[in-house]
Amino acid sequence: MGNLISTFLPADLFDRTSNCVGEQAKYVWGLEKNLRVLETELHKLTRARDDLKTKVEVEEQRPRTRRTNQVAGWLEDVQNLETEFTELERVRAQEMDRLCLGGLCSKNFVSSYNYGTQVVELTDRVINLKKDGEKIEVVVEKAPDGAAIELPLDHTVVGQELLLDQVWRCITDQEKNRGIIGLYGIGGAGKTTLLKQVNNNFCHQQHNFDVVIWAVASTLQDDIGKRIGFSEDQRWEKKSPRDKAADIARILSGKKFVLLLDDIWERIDLTQLGVPLQKLNDGSKVVLTTRSAGVCDQMDAEKVEVYSLAHDKAWELFQEMVERSTLDSHTSIPELAETLARECGGLPLALKTVGRAMKSQRKVGDWKRAIHKMRTSASKCSGMKEEVFSRLKFSYDSLSTDELRSCLLYCCLYPEDYEIPRRELIDYWISEGFVCDFDDGCDFIDDLLQACLLEEEGDDHVKMHDMIREMSLWIACTVDKEEQNFLVHAGVKLTEAPKVEEWEGAKRISLMKTRIQSLSEIPTCPRLVTLLLDGNWIEEITDGFFQSMSSLRVLSLRINLSLSKLPSGISSLVSLHHLDLSSTDITGLPQELKALEKLRYLNLDYAFHLSIIPHELISGFSKLEVLRLRGCGRFR
Repeated sequence: MGNLISTFLPADLFDRTSNCVGEQAKYVWGLEKNLRVLETELHKLTRARDDLKTKVEVEEQRPRTRRTNQVAGWLEDVQNLETEFTELERVRAQEMDRLCLGGLCSKNFVSSYNYGTQVVELTDRVINLKKDGEKIEVVVEKAPDGAAIELPLDHTVVGQELLLDQVWRCITDQEKNRGIIGLYGIGGAGKTTLLKQVNNNFCHQQHNFDVVIWAVASTLQDDIGKRIGFSEDQRWEKKSPRDKAADIARILSGKKFVLLLDDIWERIDLTQLGVPLQKLNDGSKVVLTTRSAGVCDQMDAEKVEVYSLAHDKAWELFQEMVERSTLDSHTSIPELAETLARECGGLPLALKTVGRAMKSQRKVGDWKRAIHKMRTSASKCSGMKEEVFSRLKFSYDSLSTDELRSCLLYCCLYPEDYEIPRRELIDYWISEGFVCDFDDGCDFIDDLLQACLLEEEGDDHVKMHDMIREMSLWIACTVDKEEQNFLVHAGVKLTEAPKVEEWEGAKRISLMKTRIQSLSEIPTCPRLVTLLLDGNWIEEITDGFFQSMSSLRVLSLRINLSLSKLPSGISSLVSLHHLDLSSTDITGLPQELKALEKLRYLNLDYAFHLSIIPHELISGFSKLEVLRLRGCGRFR
């Protein structure tokens, strides 16, 4: 055929035409080989890509780093080439079927030529892109600061959605003038978690603040300085607090900021830190967490209480901590687990601690024992002392005086969930010598309320959170046993008094609201100062029962409806300040009461059958300050 064509074409034109056809034809007859080359080079490229990605991901674990634009672009180019190769592979079989004469020719030369061209061109790009990747030396760079730096957060954040919305509105509502917001509540209620959620919201929500600063109580000024750019200035570290404050004020005066202060225990002078207070009038905000409502008041903060979880949310959180397979392992476990969750009093810290401890417990007996421990001695439950009580104890340790601490511990003598009358509690404290008078007692109650260690129940009563009560029992019975040593079986189904061996060494004993019918044994407890026997079924007290209680200052036999007489041995209570016989069936007061020369409080309210009071007995109580006789002797 060549000779025939050459007959009609000039020699030079024939040569040029043959060369042109040959150049085009090589994309067809070399197609299979070219595809194998492309596959080989693409495998080399993807291996290089995987190596680089691993290196980048390791480097990105360092804080505030991100991959460079060069790396990001190169990885994107590799992805694009892989997509193009996938498209060529999709029609590969079809194009190979077009070849004939052993691959030297094609049934559709134009289609095969175009396909072959794409294969060769893609191979060249793959080779060149691999060479570009080998030139990359720097894979990550320091990320520029956003308004906030995201903080690690426990994935089990339950029950705080409404609070988070409330706090977010307080911060972002430009019409609100209060520049300081105080999140207060009992230890372990989730204040720090809530503050972290607020911080992270600035990473994901729209806002108009320039900088969000997280700082903790112990390093406030340094945390603020580092966040606004002084961390790399070694000279700044050596400056005085006053000079640091000036630097901070200069930077923050030009910014709209949010300052998040965690775990504040006392009033902070923001000006001394360098916070320009005038900026709070222009929309900047300070948000703090504290265990003291009083700190919020002292800093003129808008108060937001972080309260314990309602039972449905507490149960939801508890279930997140326990493995689903554990809850499903026995038909009785879900009900037992919900009961155990209820014993945590809605405190997130306790729910998480107990939930983790029970995570894989699939024996019904283990769950029943855990419930019993929580009800009788929560400190024996796994993790409670180390993770819950130790943190709650910071609030106890931070109380201003030993007397105030003793007043708090006194409240754990009452049963769980008991609404404690303020007046009664203060009378006990006065008789114990913790406070001087009623006004002092009111101040102490206010202090404990402000510290979130007591809760208000109307105007006349207070209440102790279950976990604060358990923490107080732990302190009184274990941590400070040498000094305090409480024996408490209040609000439990107890038909007999504890063995006398348990009374020895006790300083305060509460057997309130049990079902004890008789006090027939004689305990030896010379240290005993308080004995609360309210709400029992006591019918008789043996004569020698009080003989070794010479230090007793407070005795309450209130609401023992079957108790009709006192033993003559009550004369041994020479240190008694407070005697409560209200709502008993006492018919007469014994002459032996004359020995109670220090008595300052005597309550005979609703002793309906009291008819015998020895002559000059009452007038003989020279130190008596309070005498209650409402309904006394009505049925005599």
